[in-house]
Amino acid sequence: MTKANWNVNPANSNVNFSVNKMIVSTVYGAFRKFNASIEADLVDLTTANIHFNIDVSSIKTHNAILDAHLRTNLFDYEQFPTITFKSKNIVKKDTDKYDIYGLLTVRGLSRFETFNISINKSGKNSCENEKVIFSSKGQIYRNDYGLSLNSTINPFGFLIGDKITIFIQIEALKE
Repeated sequence: MTKANWNVNPANSNVNFSVNKMIVSTVYGAFRKFNASIEADLVDLTTANIHFNIDVSSIKTHNAILDAHLRTNLFDYEQFPTITFKSKNIVKKDTDKYDIYGLLTVRGLSRFETFNISINKSGKNSCENEKVIFSSKGQIYRNDYGLSLNSTINPFGFLIGDKITIFIQIEALKE
């Protein structure tokens, strides 16, 4: 097989995250607007080129006050409207499982991060178009990206945890 371009189907794709809050609970959220440029050979993802863009203003946590706070105070979306990821290296770990290493940029700060990625399914949809479903998971530390406006709640720790877990599922159609 050779490399092909794959278009994200936003109706069947998602970018979700979770972060601990006040030690005992977890905040779950999602970014509703995103796009990706995916050039990949499904037989060997190690040669893929992936560029991902997330619209910060599309953050949703099911709490409108928190959403506004995150957009404005934490992400400063007017100055930094987009989170980006650009793959640099992909290593095969097992059948249909890879580690993707790339440059993540949040609030203008860039760091190399590693996420796992799996090919969950590939084949033809009901319209006979080739499609693939990728899933990915990784963790980043928000303070690495200047996402810090914390107060402590002694003696237990921080109001919001530093570790953010990211879950992504992408359905993509072959061009």
